[in-house]
Amino acid sequence: MNGEYCRPPLGLSLDCNVAENWRKFKQQFTIYMKASGHDKKDSDEEDRSDYDEVLTAFENHITSKTNVVVQRFIFNSRMQDVDEIFYVFYTDLRKLVKSCEVGNQAERVVRDRIVLGIADSGLQERLLREKNLSLARAAEI
Repeated sequence: MNGEYCRPPLGLSLDCNVAENWRKFKQQFTIYMKASGHDKKDSDEEDRSDYDEVLTAFENHITSKTNVVVQRFIFNSRMQDVDEIFYVFYTDLRKLVKSCEVGNQAERVVRDRIVLGIADSGLQERLLREKNLSLARAAEI
């Protein structure tokens, strides 16, 4: 593909969830590099090594700046707005939990946040009555 038809990604936002913003930017930048053919340009091995080192250094810098307590606070403060559709609330929780370092407990944590933060009290009661409520079942109800 000719590079003139590919737009580079917008700048990296250093607001709010920097780690998530970096992940998205890096993904968009990698796609841009491949689509524009810049990843295959004639460059020596040293240039490629420098490029990889810069990406790694930036990745390490960004991830070391993530304050897990703040990320968990943001996640645990998330409540569904009255006029917000459930899918938007659910998707946002799935995105937010990624920076909370909860490991293999992510589904359980998101499920609990749905029960705590859902705007519809009737639906909340239904979720609480459900025995062995899974995230999939909570999203289904």
